Amino acid sequence: MEWCGRAIGASIEIRQVLATDLWPVLIDVSQIETALLNIALNARDAMPGGGVLVIETANIPAGNPELPVEVAGQDCVLVSLRDTGTGMSREVIERAFEPFFTTKPAGRGTGLGMAMIKSLMDQQHGSVTVESAPGRGTTVEFFLPLAPAGAIRSASGEWRAPAAAAAASGTILIAEDEEPLRRVAKRVLEREGYTVLVATNGKEALDLIRARPVDLVISDLMMPKMTGLEFYHALRGDRINVKFLFTSGHAPDDLRSSPEFGTILHMMPKPWDVPHLLAKVRELLGV
Repeated sequence: MEWCGRAIGASIEIRQVLATDLWPVLIDVSQIETALLNIALNARDAMPGGGVLVIETANIPAGNPELPVEVAGQDCVLVSLRDTGTGMSREVIERAFEPFFTTKPAGRGTGLGMAMIKSLMDQQHGSVTVESAPGRGTTVEFFLPLAPAGAIRSASGEWRAPAAAAAASGTILIAEDEEPLRRVAKRVLEREGYTVLVATNGKEALDLIRARPVDLVISDLMMPKMTGLEFYHALRGDRINVKFLFTSGHAPDDLRSSPEFGTILHMMPKPWDVPHLLAKVRELLGV
């Protein structure tokens, strides 16, 4: 089935070439939606003078030689986004999935979008590939393995594993100024069954935790208005005892030397991926 349209307020034509008999796959709908939106926005930015974005889906049988090595020998569903934009050099493609790498001007991109997409595909045992060349556009392809035998379809149309784990419980406060990370963390934790509160800086987080009890705080170290470390010390001054998980690329020596490090206070490297985040949260909360 093919559909054509034109983006409102822009000279970008959107074409959809969608298979009508796609095989079922298991994937978090909100996460794949975020991934596709991220790629579509990158395509828009790569076509400042207008162009075409083609969104295509297809079933790819296990014997297809073009399957990436991560999913070789498996039946997969392909979701492809192809634009006619400026394209990328080989050097940029090789770094596309590196955390914090971006070719956009300061303030226009975090460099986390593609890294999070790669993490999502790893989590789903799928694959994502990028093909591009300067002046020849870019194609991003997602290869999603089939749902296992016994998977069931929910009323919303989403396929789910036959034996889902019991829902988790507890209230988690996320203090993170990077909106993409904050959004993904909130979605995946709520999907597990946790109640999630969010704050964009330490001051907001402090106001929230003073208003209601929480079981775990997940906080970035470097935030505006009040850093994660200042937030932590303010909590201790208020005698609020809560498990605290810092996310950062490095931990200051004074933090690691704290007598509470490893008991109340914990660290998780940043950028994190979804499996590691969930594993750490379950470890700290025991659910």
